[in-house]
Amino acid sequence: MSKDGSTAYASVTFEVKAKDVDDAGLEGRFTEATGRQLFAATSQLVHLAGWMAQDEGDTPELHGLAQGYYAHSFRLAAEAGDAELSATALRGLAVQCVDLGYRAEAVQLGEACVEYGRHLDNPRAVAYYEATLANAAAQDDDRHMATKHLAMSETAIGRPATAGSDSWAAHYSPGRWAHESGMILPPRRPRRRRRTPPPRPRHPRPRPPPHPRHRPRRPRRRPPTPRRR
Repeated sequence: MSKDGSTAYASVTFEVKAKDVDDAGLEGRFTEATGRQLFAATSQLVHLAGWMAQDEGDTPELHGLAQGYYAHSFRLAAEAGDAELSATALRGLAVQCVDLGYRAEAVQLGEACVEYGRHLDNPRAVAYYEATLANAAAQDDDRHMATKHLAMSETAIGRPATAGSDSWAAHYSPGRWAHESGMILPPRRPRRRRRTPPPRPRHPRPRPPPHPRHRPRRPRRRPPTPRRR
């Protein structure tokens, strides 16, 4: 259990709220719009339970529990017809895959997350999901894809935030984005320039005199022959 007791609080809150939703669904009658709201509220609660399970520790049991919560949250969001909640649930699965080293799966989930949130009117949510895909691509050594979606995330975070939004991505401020983007793609070190060799002299240097043994021999002069009288 976490030191501040937040895990226990979230667990109790989830159980109480889920019981309220179940009671309303079993004993009451509601319209289709109200049903979608119930599915959306339950999706948020289940996603919160998954996030707390993932934050609780690094064990296979907790990882499996968080994965099950995220997947169930996605199904509930699909029933509610809420694209943002669907993208948020997929983002939770993508982040979990990054932490566990499943890079290809993280990229696929990140792409699905971006696709669900592409047409949202919430710029911070769009920036949130684009940064998630950029991080997954960077972990998968795809720098081109990571740079592309990080730029799209930067464009979205630069737009004015939606006023009075209760979105899960409402906490994603420009400062939070700047910190995360700096960790996604660290700057590359500049390459060292190759030193050019000094120019060769135009005139060749004078060669040293050859060794005496290698000097060419001069032809010997023959003595003059006496002339006959």
